[in-house]
Amino acid sequence: TVSVLYCVTATNASMPSFSRASSTAVAFCLLVLASPRAAIAWDCVGHMLTAMVAFERASPDVKIALQPLFDYAQHRYFDQSVDAELACWPDDMRYVTSAYASWQYHDNCYNPTGFPCPNPPPGDLLKALNQSIAKVSDSAVALAERSFWLSFLISLVGVAHQPLHVTSLYDATFPDGDLSGNRFYIYYQGEPYRLHAMCDHALDATVAPHTAQPRPVSSNQTYWAAMQQVAKDLAAEPLSSEEIHDLDQSHWSEEGLRLAVKYVYQDHALPNGSTVNTTYWTNVHTMLRGRVALGGARLALILANAVEAAQHTSITRPVESTKN
Repeated sequence: TVSVLYCVTATNASMPSFSRASSTAVAFCLLVLASPRAAIAWDCVGHMLTAMVAFERASPDVKIALQPLFDYAQHRYFDQSVDAELACWPDDMRYVTSAYASWQYHDNCYNPTGFPCPNPPPGDLLKALNQSIAKVSDSAVALAERSFWLSFLISLVGVAHQPLHVTSLYDATFPDGDLSGNRFYIYYQGEPYRLHAMCDHALDATVAPHTAQPRPVSSNQTYWAAMQQVAKDLAAEPLSSEEIHDLDQSHWSEEGLRLAVKYVYQDHALPNGSTVNTTYWTNVHTMLRGRVALGGARLALILANAVEAAQHTSITRPVESTKN
């Protein structure tokens, strides 16, 4: 096994106020073990598809402006073969550090039987998302630092649109919460799944059922072509202009809570340890496709706004496939 150390150095002003960083210079370092890591790619699919939908909708102005940030990352972060793969890097880091773990969730409380909820909800997702938008939008921020924050921006928008990153169940079975479905088990086709992993598995199936995503993704051109086609299909899905332009992240988390309750938890009619059928699986799969489509459309708008702010000039707006 070969160990590789990647570092990005920036001032402590780059770190959000909820971070533990305190030194004048902060080195974002990642110790990478160069060994097979099939599990790392598992929830990368949803992040990549969200980013790819955004790129499909984005204008050439946005792509040109952001390309130096993607190029910087591709030469310094592992398993980067295409721009959208930068969205996986924050997930990859979870396997070697827990420093950013709280950035991955904002646990709205679902307590259908009245169990007490934590206040405020656990997780720093919304804070980290707002910080990443601010940093990518600031041309005074160093290239290395903006590249770091861009990776989190394109990843966390996807996270914020996955219902089990913004919801936890509190009831008699899980009085301390089910940790976004990570304590809740179901069975599908004879196989056990944590509810959270089931959602990630459903996203993977949008590209290639029963096939683990390769890393880097370009190492399997058949898989990469399938992923590109799915992204094109999702980018073409009609969405209302009102939906796309709602960039209030608290609204996104409320949307995710409602969808988790309806589709994943079945309005509290799904007991822990249940066997789910194909209809349940398909409905969750369809709902998640919709979240990726909407998340990608919103990300395209956020990236356009960030480039405009950084360049202090108007640019061509993202393509919108809208419905009445």
